[in-house]
Amino acid sequence: MRSAKTSDLEALIDLNAVVQSLHATLEPAQFLTQADRDGVAALFSATLEKEPDAILVAEIDGALVGYVWLEVQERPATLFSPPRTRAYVHHLAVHEGARRLGAGSALMRAAESESRARGVRRMVLDAWATNEGAQHFFQAEGFVPFNIVLEKALE
Repeated sequence: MRSAKTSDLEALIDLNAVVQSLHATLEPAQFLTQADRDGVAALFSATLEKEPDAILVAEIDGALVGYVWLEVQERPATLFSPPRTRAYVHHLAVHEGARRLGAGSALMRAAESESRARGVRRMVLDAWATNEGAQHFFQAEGFVPFNIVLEKALE
Protein backbone atom coordinates (compact mmCIF):
# COMPACT_ATOMS: atom_id res chain seq x y z
CA MET A 1 0.00 0.00 0.00
CA ARG A 2 1.21 3.46 -0.84
CA SER A 3 0.03 6.85 -2.04
CA ALA A 4 -0.51 7.09 -5.78
CA LYS A 5 1.99 9.04 -7.88
CA THR A 6 1.66 10.78 -11.22
CA SER A 7 3.52 7.86 -12.78
CA ASP A 8 0.57 5.63 -11.77
CA LEU A 9 -1.95 7.54 -13.90
CA GLU A 10 -2.18 5.03 -16.76
CA ALA A 11 -2.72 2.13 -14.37
CA LEU A 12 -5.29 4.17 -12.41
CA ILE A 13 -7.17 4.98 -15.62
CA ASP A 14 -7.21 1.28 -16.55
CA LEU A 15 -8.48 0.32 -13.09
CA ASN A 16 -11.09 3.07 -13.26
CA ALA A 17 -12.40 1.41 -16.43
CA VAL A 18 -13.19 -1.64 -14.25
CA VAL A 19 -15.30 0.53 -11.93
CA GLN A 20 -16.94 2.36 -14.82
CA SER A 21 -17.83 -0.86 -16.63
CA LEU A 22 -19.33 -2.39 -13.50
CA HIS A 23 -21.39 0.72 -12.80
CA ALA A 24 -22.58 0.90 -16.41
CA THR A 25 -23.60 -2.78 -16.28
CA LEU A 26 -25.47 -2.41 -12.99
CA GLU A 27 -26.98 1.02 -13.64
CA PRO A 28 -26.95 1.70 -17.41
CA ALA A 29 -29.27 4.70 -17.10
CA GLN A 30 -26.86 6.35 -14.65
CA PHE A 31 -23.43 5.64 -16.20
CA LEU A 32 -21.67 5.82 -19.53
CA THR A 33 -20.13 2.58 -20.75
CA GLN A 34 -16.72 4.24 -20.92
CA ALA A 35 -15.45 7.42 -19.32
CA ASP A 36 -13.27 9.78 -21.33
CA ARG A 37 -9.63 8.75 -20.67
CA ASP A 38 -8.32 12.31 -20.82
CA GLY A 39 -11.02 13.47 -18.43
CA VAL A 40 -10.24 10.67 -15.97
CA ALA A 41 -6.52 11.49 -16.23
CA ALA A 42 -7.23 15.15 -15.50
CA LEU A 43 -9.50 14.29 -12.56
CA PHE A 44 -6.98 11.91 -11.00
CA SER A 45 -4.09 14.32 -11.62
CA ALA A 46 -6.00 17.07 -9.82
CA THR A 47 -6.91 14.71 -6.98
CA LEU A 48 -3.26 13.73 -6.49
CA GLU A 49 -2.48 17.42 -5.94
CA LYS A 50 -5.48 18.19 -3.72
CA GLU A 51 -4.87 18.10 0.02
CA PRO A 52 -6.21 16.46 2.12
CA ASP A 53 -7.72 14.05 -0.44
CA ALA A 54 -5.86 10.87 -1.37
CA ILE A 55 -5.62 8.04 -3.84
CA LEU A 56 -3.96 4.99 -2.34
CA VAL A 57 -2.79 2.05 -4.42
CA ALA A 58 -2.14 -1.64 -3.87
CA GLU A 59 0.71 -3.43 -5.61
CA ILE A 60 1.39 -7.12 -6.00
CA ASP A 61 4.80 -8.09 -7.36
CA GLY A 62 5.36 -4.52 -8.54
CA ALA A 63 2.09 -4.31 -10.49
CA LEU A 64 -0.60 -1.85 -9.47
CA VAL A 65 -3.71 -3.98 -8.81
CA GLY A 66 -6.09 -1.63 -7.01
CA TYR A 67 -6.85 1.81 -5.70
CA VAL A 68 -9.08 3.62 -3.25
CA TRP A 69 -10.00 7.29 -3.75
CA LEU A 70 -10.73 9.31 -0.59
CA GLU A 71 -12.14 12.80 -0.37
CA VAL A 72 -12.12 14.61 2.95
CA GLN A 73 -15.42 16.47 3.18
CA GLU A 74 -16.06 19.32 5.58
CA ARG A 75 -19.72 19.91 6.36
CA PRO A 76 -20.45 23.25 8.04
CA ALA A 77 -22.85 23.62 10.92
CA THR A 78 -26.46 24.29 9.98
CA LEU A 79 -29.54 25.14 11.97
CA PHE A 80 -30.11 21.40 12.30
CA SER A 81 -26.67 19.81 12.65
CA PRO A 82 -23.19 20.45 14.04
CA PRO A 83 -20.16 20.75 11.75
CA ARG A 84 -18.91 17.39 10.52
CA THR A 85 -15.79 16.06 8.81
CA ARG A 86 -15.78 12.76 7.00
CA ALA A 87 -13.71 10.80 4.55
CA TYR A 88 -15.82 9.82 1.56
CA VAL A 89 -14.71 6.79 -0.45
CA HIS A 90 -15.47 7.60 -4.08
CA HIS A 91 -14.03 4.41 -5.58
CA LEU A 92 -12.52 1.13 -4.54
CA ALA A 93 -11.22 -0.80 -7.53
CA VAL A 94 -9.31 -4.06 -7.64
CA HIS A 95 -8.23 -5.76 -10.85
CA GLU A 96 -10.25 -8.94 -11.43
CA GLY A 97 -7.14 -11.12 -11.36
CA ALA A 98 -6.20 -9.77 -7.92
CA ARG A 99 -9.55 -10.19 -6.23
CA ARG A 100 -9.91 -12.43 -3.18
CA LEU A 101 -6.21 -11.92 -2.38
CA GLY A 102 -6.82 -9.29 0.30
CA ALA A 103 -6.01 -6.18 -1.78
CA GLY A 104 -9.45 -4.62 -1.24
CA SER A 105 -9.32 -5.14 2.52
CA ALA A 106 -5.76 -3.83 2.65
CA LEU A 107 -6.80 -0.74 0.69
CA MET A 108 -9.67 -0.09 3.07
CA ARG A 109 -7.37 -0.46 6.11
CA ALA A 110 -4.93 1.96 4.46
CA ALA A 111 -7.81 4.37 3.80
CA GLU A 112 -8.81 4.18 7.46
CA SER A 113 -5.23 4.88 8.56
CA GLU A 114 -4.92 7.76 6.11
CA SER A 115 -8.21 9.21 7.35
CA ARG A 116 -7.12 8.98 10.98
CA ALA A 117 -3.80 10.64 10.10
CA ARG A 118 -5.79 13.55 8.66
CA GLY A 119 -7.81 13.85 11.87
CA VAL A 120 -10.93 12.28 10.34
CA ARG A 121 -12.90 9.88 12.52
CA ARG A 122 -15.70 8.88 10.15
CA MET A 123 -15.59 7.18 6.74
CA VAL A 124 -18.61 6.90 4.48
CA LEU A 125 -19.32 5.44 1.09
CA ASP A 126 -22.24 4.38 -1.01
CA ALA A 127 -22.88 1.28 -3.05
CA TRP A 128 -25.58 0.68 -5.62
CA ALA A 129 -28.46 -1.46 -4.39
CA THR A 130 -27.83 -3.81 -7.33
CA ASN A 131 -24.17 -4.32 -6.36
CA GLU A 132 -24.65 -7.04 -3.77
CA GLY A 133 -20.99 -8.06 -3.88
CA ALA A 134 -19.89 -4.56 -2.85
CA GLN A 135 -22.50 -4.41 -0.11
CA HIS A 136 -21.30 -7.72 1.36
CA PHE A 137 -17.66 -6.65 1.11
CA PHE A 138 -18.21 -3.29 2.79
CA GLN A 139 -20.34 -4.80 5.55
CA ALA A 140 -17.54 -7.32 6.19
CA GLU A 141 -15.21 -4.29 6.46
CA GLY A 142 -17.42 -2.88 9.24
CA PHE A 143 -19.57 -0.42 7.30
CA VAL A 144 -23.23 -0.24 8.24
CA PRO A 145 -26.14 1.53 6.56
CA PHE A 146 -26.86 4.97 8.04
CA ASN A 147 -28.84 6.70 5.29
CA ILE A 148 -30.93 5.16 2.56
CA VAL A 149 -31.55 7.07 -0.66
CA LEU A 150 -34.76 6.17 -2.45
CA GLU A 151 -35.66 6.84 -6.06
CA LYS A 152 -38.85 7.16 -8.03
CA ALA A 153 -38.81 7.48 -11.81
CA LEU A 154 -41.28 10.07 -13.04
CA GLU A 155 -42.71 9.25 -16.43
